[in-house]
Amino acid sequence: MALVINGKNIHFEGAHQILNMGGPWISNLYEGDFLITDKGLLDNLIVDLAKKRFFFVRYHRISKWAKDNFFTINFYNIIKSEIYEYENKFDMLFLGKIINEDMLEIYHAFHDKFPEKRLYFDLKNEPFHLVH
Repeated sequence: MALVINGKNIHFEGAHQILNMGGPWISNLYEGDFLITDKGLLDNLIVDLAKKRFFFVRYHRISKWAKDNFFTINFYNIIKSEIYEYENKFDMLFLGKIINEDMLEIYHAFHDKFPEKRLYFDLKNEPFHLVH
């Protein structure tokens, strides 16, 4: 998957699966030659052109035990080339769509096929921090 957003080339490279059950797949996510993350959920970007950013999911492998590992919602500011991470941790996560400027549809799953797994994430009031 490759996108051009505000003239910047956003793409994934080097995909591999985690959990050894046919996915999910993670990959290096780049803006040009700049590595945004080494553990981005493959092909799961939500672009917010109005705020010049895109959302992605990052996998955090803490140990070899699945119970210790988690996913986070992150966003990349295209203008400033800055990465931010929300503090919530999820054992499964898939981004749906932007509902409005303050709300993101997410799924407590690795896809969007089960409506009963749909949640809404409050972008304005959930805590987040600058990664780099």
